[in-house]
Amino acid sequence: MKFKGDEAVSRATRATGRTLLLLSFTLAIHKVGWIEVTEASVFGVRVVSGKLETLLTVLIIGAAIGHSIQWYGDKLSFDGWNVNGNEIGVGRLDSRPTKRLDGAAFDLDRLNEWLTKNEKTDPDQIDRLVSEIGSINSKIDRFSKFAFVYFYIWHFAVPVGLAIAVCVARNA
Repeated sequence: MKFKGDEAVSRATRATGRTLLLLSFTLAIHKVGWIEVTEASVFGVRVVSGKLETLLTVLIIGAAIGHSIQWYGDKLSFDGWNVNGNEIGVGRLDSRPTKRLDGAAFDLDRLNEWLTKNEKTDPDQIDRLVSEIGSINSKIDRFSKFAFVYFYIWHFAVPVGLAIAVCVARNA
């Protein structure tokens, strides 16, 4: 997903998320018994089957920490883009703290008032403007909801939640 021409989630965060999912699924299917490893070699180091779960758990914890750090860096950028309207408005004449989207809505309301008071304004033009503003508002709302799911759920809660669930289930 791109926002303002840049990726909302960095390549590093996507890579650490995939690594975390892969390690978690590997531990899960090993724990269920779908795969059995009698002996393996990882980075030239021999791993016996009894220690594979421990090794995968350590790798999952390390990957979860790395992913959380990468994701938090992306979160700082994501919040700065004001996708969910969390940044204080910039360039407002009255300099009052406000969310950018609220500031835009305020400006559009002032424009609507001006158009309504202006005698030269066509009433049909005002109706079209109100319709366009409503359309823009619904599109922003849909984008904001999708951005929340994509960023917070898909790229954080799913990989980290699965990693936690698999590590807890390993000890059960």
